[in-house]
Amino acid sequence: MLFTVGEPNNTSSNYYENRYMQTSVNSTLKKEYLVKKGDSLWEISKRHLNDKEATNAEIQDMMYKIAKLNKINSVDAANSLKVDDIIYLPDVESPRLSRCEVKNWFLAPKLKHKAEQRLSPQKLAKVAADKINKYIVPEGSDFSRSQRQIYKLNNLDNVPKELYKEHAVAGIKCWNEYLSNPDNSLKITKGNLSLSNVKGAIHIVKKSSDKYDATTVASMYVVADKNGKIREITFNSPELRINNIAFDYQVNRDGSLSKITNGGVSSYSLASLSNEDYEVLVSNLQKLLDERID
Repeated sequence: MLFTVGEPNNTSSNYYENRYMQTSVNSTLKKEYLVKKGDSLWEISKRHLNDKEATNAEIQDMMYKIAKLNKINSVDAANSLKVDDIIYLPDVESPRLSRCEVKNWFLAPKLKHKAEQRLSPQKLAKVAADKINKYIVPEGSDFSRSQRQIYKLNNLDNVPKELYKEHAVAGIKCWNEYLSNPDNSLKITKGNLSLSNVKGAIHIVKKSSDKYDATTVASMYVVADKNGKIREITFNSPELRINNIAFDYQVNRDGSLSKITNGGVSSYSLASLSNEDYEVLVSNLQKLLDERID
């Protein structure tokens, strides 16, 4: 499933249909493609661009061009691709402008400077973590580990929700980078679940390197419903683990973010993910579930 977590919702459907209607594509320059096992519109678009530096926005644009070329005009149709289906891909053989050329042509000096100063998702997560630590870490070094833990627990509720939101949103952007460009530092294992209404789960851990003793950067747990589709996503953002046992954040069925509290037994809403971040996350995670959950 590409565009929703759990059951389809009107927000995702309306967004898809609007983008579909606004997209134009040259129908005379095209080539055939045979759909393979594990394919999704997102993965097909990413490979078709054949550009390791392609941004999520560029991949998304190509996805809607392929959809328009093949009259895939709804979320249901996009999620109904079958192995051995033949679809058409737009011709992208002509050389693309390099990012340097695009930047020099279209960015004024002031905007160019801002683009160069833009922080990466990892750095954004660290900035947010540093702000949160000012509330939950006591100043000075003359505190024992247990005293620091008590101080942290007593001050978690004093952290402004905006800081948790900042940390969670940066975390999702980090996870989208990890999942879109996986390497040996991304460790994926099957989770152990015995519930009757779920099919399985996967535990994803991002390590600082591919060495066996590398430190954990962030972790995520994804549960599949009885049909094998995403039911629940919980995760930690890089740079800071707030809860000691439970995960810090979750992505809800409507694409919103929540902060997990009280040892994992409750949560409260923080923000809604952008449609782009939401679609990238769900597409990548559903592919991993399909590969690992029978």
